[in-house]
Parts: sequence; structure tokens; C-alpha cells
Amino acid sequence: MTTRWWLLAATLALATAACGDDSASTEDGGADDAREDGGADADADADADAEAEAEAEAEAEAETAGDGDGGGTGELTFQVTGSDTGEPLEDVQVLVQTTAGDEWLATDAAGNVTVGGLDLAADPPTISFFREGYGYVTYVGVDRELPDPVDLPSAADPDLVQVTGTVNGLADTQRGTPSVWDGRGLFQSTWTAEPDDDYLTRIVVGTDWTAIDGQAFAADLATGSLGNWARGTTVYECLAAPCPDATLDFDLPATPPAMSHATVTVAWPTGFDAFPTPAYVPVADNVVVLFELLGLSDTDGARVGTGEAVRPSSSPAGLELDIGWVTDLGGFAAADAYATYQVPGNESYDVFAEMRVYGVPTDGQTIDVLEPPVFSTPSGTTAGFSVAGDTAAWTAPDWASYTVLWLYSTDLQTLLWLVILPKSVTSFHFPAIPETFPSMAPAMRLGVYSQGFEGAPDSVWELFEMGETFTGRYVGNVYDVRYRAGR
Repeated sequence: MTTRWWLLAATLALATAACGDDSASTEDGGADDAREDGGADADADADADAEAEAEAEAEAEAETAGDGDGGGTGELTFQVTGSDTGEPLEDVQVLVQTTAGDEWLATDAAGNVTVGGLDLAADPPTISFFREGYGYVTYVGVDRELPDPVDLPSAADPDLVQVTGTVNGLADTQRGTPSVWDGRGLFQSTWTAEPDDDYLTRIVVGTDWTAIDGQAFAADLATGSLGNWARGTTVYECLAAPCPDATLDFDLPATPPAMSHATVTVAWPTGFDAFPTPAYVPVADNVVVLFELLGLSDTDGARVGTGEAVRPSSSPAGLELDIGWVTDLGGFAAADAYATYQVPGNESYDVFAEMRVYGVPTDGQTIDVLEPPVFSTPSGTTAGFSVAGDTAAWTAPDWASYTVLWLYSTDLQTLLWLVILPKSVTSFHFPAIPETFPSMAPAMRLGVYSQGFEGAPDSVWELFEMGETFTGRYVGNVYDVRYRAGR
């Protein structure tokens, strides 16, 4: 999982989910996540030699950075880029906090800054990056060199590409449910109101992508069941923003592929008021975000499953989902397939959970929503929080590999501050922003987020550094951004 792509995807995913439309999807990670799996591919068949080599490299780099068995003094070098252009950012103000005190630095013309005189083993620093026009980023307890740039999320609205097209071959009682995605793996879904209607959606596409991909299901309105499926792609070229509109048509096969169907229950965690009882039930055009089989990246295969219907469940409390998928997994072994379930806790989508379950779903299966991180400060969902004066505190669930604090605009569209913390750190006081910067907007929302991986290393920064060589399986994530904050 690379730091840069993780930050970018997290920014886009939450902003999309907060809108509450049919595309409200953190399945890229959520939250995930630059790719649908959060950038850490759960490839159980990874080559053993490659894994051993990666571990050796990680150990060697840790030793070099001063985080080996002997500890010691070291230095860290960062390059800072902007998510809007990917280019290095000059004059980013960098705050380094250790037990020895605070130190302010700035990036050079190449976006680089070097922090020296550190004891990474005994006193790993907390480092914050500030640049006007961008959301701020803080890394807590950095104990090793990181391989990727710090990517500051742009406060400007992203350029959106309008994608339209038709789903050909629908029967009279069927509607098309197309999803299209950009090169980051973030997808947007929509429905056709009538069999012969065009669909219309918008996605974020960068100038370096050469195609727009997607798939369409045929859903029967009488039964809710999936009845046909097709993938599609269109060549796409964008030399400079704003990118032009695109057309992507889907031709359903005359002989539909074999489909499987099951009913599963998504059970709420006890004692978490964000997931109410009776459960919030998404409207019909949001059903598609609740379940997908396989992923969206080239290595993970096609997205071949989606939701068919959703109902409240009283025992256990939660949601009952009718799901369907294409039986032919495109060469993917059933044991290596995974189903991802995304569950909104309320209509505004500011509470969201994602769980991944490996293997093909079975009828009657129960999917437990992960135990969430829970704030102790603020003390309640309506309590205020002062970014300048208060210290946030929370409990971390056992399954979490690391925790993230969010500071978002009230409408959840602009990421103002992103803080990544090791699992062992359960409190945080936001540092002062540079004196020359304008005051932050008074209306903000504070949230806490956990993400977990099976077999993850102890250090969140080792997890990031191992990148694509990490073979631990992604568990899921839960976030809650309901708390009101001001400065």
C-alpha cells in the first residue's frame, strides 16, 4: 500500500460517499483505498522468494533509517506533491515534533525536505505538512523512511468527466445498472429508468488514463434478480483538464451468463449508535454499493456481483441482503475470490462500514460489521470539539492496523486535515498551523477511522512501505465523521 495513493483515494472516497447518491461508495477503500482493496493486494499465492526478498529489503531499510535492533540516530527525507497535479510542491511548511521540541522546515523547489538528528527507535517524530490550498497531513510516530511522496489533497474541486451511454439488450421488465470506473479504481454506479434509456454518471479521470472501464447488470424489476451481465471499455484520451465527456455503451449477450443468488445478513455491532435499530435501509438506487464480488483492478479481476434487494433484519439487528453474481469468475479460483460489503449507517453516509469476506458467498451467511473505533473525546455525537484547544481520544478495535483522524468541511466535500496514527496511539492534539496561514473555516467535522489487514506488521509505516509485496489480507474499515468541530 503506497502512502501517496492511499491518501488520494481516501480523500476521493469519503467525499463521494458523503453525497448519499447511488455512487456513494467507499469501496475503494475506502476507504479504500486507491485500489478497491486499499492498495495492499491480498494475493495468497505471492511468490515466497519475492516475499522473503521484500522482507529483507524492509529490514535493511529499517536498519539504515535507525530503526534496527540497535536503534540510533537517523534522518528522514520526504517529497511533497499535490494530489491535483502530482507535481512537487515548494515552500510546504513542515512541523517536526519530538520530545526535544518543535522544529519548522520547508520543502525546496523539488518538493523535498530532510529532517535530521532523529532517534527513530526511541523517539519517532510526528510530522505535519501545511500548504495553503491543500488539506493538511500529519504522520504520527514515523519510525522509518517512507518510499512514496506525501500527497497533499487539493482543496479545489476535482475535474469530473461525464460518462453516458446505453445498455443494449434489456428485456421489458429489466433495467440496466451500469458502473464505470477511472484508473484509480473508484467507481460510480447508476440506474436506467426505462429499458431504452441512456445512463449518465460522472467520474474523476486524470490526464494519464487511456481508457474508461465498466460493467452493466440487467436487474429484473419484478423479482430484483440479476439476469444478464456485460463488461465494457472505451478508449479515452485527455491531454489537459478539463477532460472531455465520454460515451460507454454495453451490449448484453443474447445468452445470459449463469447467475448465482444468495441471501446474507449484515449484523450490526452492539453498542454503536451510528448503526440504528431498526437499520437504515438505502433506497433502491443505492443497493449496488452494498455488495460486490472480486475487485476492480487488473490483478483482482472483474466486479461480477452486486446487490439485488435490501431489507431490515431484526434478529440479528442489521440488514438482510439479496445478492447475485456471475457464476463464471473469469478464471478466478473461488477460494481466492472475495466479497465486499459496504454498509451506510444513515442517510447522509457520514457513517460507513466496509467488510471483506474471502470466498464465494453462501446462502444464509452472516457478515458481522466490524467493531468501530469510538471517541471518548468528544464525549457524544452532538458534542463540540475545538481543534485549537481539545485533545481527541478514542478506543482502537483489536482488528485495526492503524487509525486515521479526519477533519472535513461540514458538507464532507473538502478534506481539511488527515492524521495517520499507529494503532498504539489513541489520542491526538492538533498542532498550531503556521501563523501566516489564514484561520481554518469554523464549520468542520471531526471523524475517526480504522482500517485493518490480517497479518499486518506492528508498524503502520512498515505496512505502507511494504506496498505491493504485503500479502496479508484486507479486513475492512469503519469510519464515523459525525462530530462537529470548530477552531
